[in-house]
Amino acid sequence: MVQMARMAGLVATLMLLMAAPAHAFFPDLSVQLSPASVDKSAALTATISQPGADTPIERFTLTLPAGFTARDAPGATACDAGLLAANGCPVETQIGTFMGVLNGTVPLDGTINKTGDDSFGMYVSLLGGAVSQVVDGALVRRENGTIDLKFDELPALPITSLVLSFSSGARSLVHTPARCGAYTVDGKFTSRRGEFAIDRTEIPIGGCTDVPVISPENVRFSDRRFKAGGSPYEGRTIIAWWLPVAVDHTNLRIQRRVSGSWRKAGKIVGTGNVGDNRLRWDGRVRGRKLEPGRYAIRVQAAGSNPGPRVRFRILR
Repeated sequence: MVQMARMAGLVATLMLLMAAPAHAFFPDLSVQLSPASVDKSAALTATISQPGADTPIERFTLTLPAGFTARDAPGATACDAGLLAANGCPVETQIGTFMGVLNGTVPLDGTINKTGDDSFGMYVSLLGGAVSQVVDGALVRRENGTIDLKFDELPALPITSLVLSFSSGARSLVHTPARCGAYTVDGKFTSRRGEFAIDRTEIPIGGCTDVPVISPENVRFSDRRFKAGGSPYEGRTIIAWWLPVAVDHTNLRIQRRVSGSWRKAGKIVGTGNVGDNRLRWDGRVRGRKLEPGRYAIRVQAAGSNPGPRVRFRILR
């Protein structure tokens, strides 16, 4: 009886969450490869996060640039659609896992299974099976050499965190480029209300002996404690850094300290001039003010790895 009452309470909570008005759509994406080296059938992990009040994501496409090649997870067999719908896919069809959180509290997890040469799917179930759904995925090769990993019809729920982890080796879907460098990856999101958003990130591919190491030096703030979203005359800081050679641009990667760990907060782009570079910044990322708290910046010259963290604080 206690278990039934608890389940009824969870279902009621879920209905309230689904009925809550959404008012924004700004998903965040981070992508990791392991190993992030040339010519590897690597494990790929895409982490999506958004506030619970934002409009739920309906479709998600991860676009890998030319240089990456698609694989069909040759070490896995295909799972029948009927078995996937019954959550009965055998282990030899598994090509990854997923893990998420609904509205910051309710967990969900499961496996990603191969369903064909260019298709995959995952069975999503939560609240003890009160809600269950198959999410179909596809691997699409484009004529321009890019690759799309597509997820369609994600659950119409306030999923605040979703981690999609694809396997490496014989069960990998992607093969890394043959050349080192920083590769731009796009996450394209469509909401349940038809809103569209893109979050772009870079993946450094190493393993080459001839790639230069460009280390930004003398990274500094005019003020390491300031309010976000200030006027042109106050509430801003100047970030400065020195480069030994000229590059196309410089990425300034922002991280926030949360529960003892550093988490991605966004990225701003600056110049890549030889010598001193400066950027006046008001504490906004993609038009959104950073919340008060402890942060750090890592300066990354294009084509190289990010430098060490330089800490700052956003005030109330």
